[in-house]
Amino acid sequence: MSKMKSNRDQIKFFYIILCYVQFFWKKEKILFEKNTKYNKIKVVDDGQKIKLILDDSYNIHSLLTKGKLLSYSYWDICAFIPLIFGDEGDSFAVLGSGGGTITRIIKTVNKNYRVFNVDIDIEVLRVGIEFFNMPNENLIVSDFRDFINYSKKPFSHVIIDVFINAAIPFDIFQESFWQSISLKTEKTALINLVSNFHALAIREFLQKHFKIIGIVKSKESSNYIVFGYKKKYIRERFREKTRNFNWKSDGRRKKIRKSSFRIHNKRNLI
Repeated sequence: MSKMKSNRDQIKFFYIILCYVQFFWKKEKILFEKNTKYNKIKVVDDGQKIKLILDDSYNIHSLLTKGKLLSYSYWDICAFIPLIFGDEGDSFAVLGSGGGTITRIIKTVNKNYRVFNVDIDIEVLRVGIEFFNMPNENLIVSDFRDFINYSKKPFSHVIIDVFINAAIPFDIFQESFWQSISLKTEKTALINLVSNFHALAIREFLQKHFKIIGIVKSKESSNYIVFGYKKKYIRERFREKTRNFNWKSDGRRKKIRKSSFRIHNKRNLI
């Protein structure tokens, strides 16, 4: 009996040691931390991914999966949509670029694309360059509203990924904002949101300025990407691009399928 008890104690002891090792093995390492006027910046490494935290919500604002191109989350969708509707030589404005996850994907696919990274916090841009492999070019320190209002030339694509203290800025829900976005967009505009209710509300604004409206729900997170496309929709072109377009990552190819999207024009479901 005492031998059985001794064995149980040994098993219990090794179990405690195993839990202890797993706890410290998985513990995240803080690579950088700094409070600014706009953010509580924290760069965290969990061993597989590097994450950018900007507020107390601990939401991830940028992500770098080590050794991989894709984030396997909503950032991939934000990069993929304008690439599908885009052409060689297009320009991109990323409002709220954070650590540059979207920009890194776009520039990896085609280094000749011109991508303008807009963020109100210069320290966030510096973190993007140092920790998230964000290309060190076309970095603009500005409020996203001022940038759109004072930009002299339009962009082929405008990508909006802006949060203030984990909330969508009030201006996003104003008609005047989308009028400005429409004036500065030649092809596609898209925005990252975190609720279906917000997505449906923004879709109403986009319908006034864009011919094609789409809503994409990320399978890996609670994010909704709402986009509008200005030009005439060519069904065959979209099918061909989605059929042939592949993300090259880790020596593997990941197909982007049309079935992942809910795409609407003003008359019917395509």
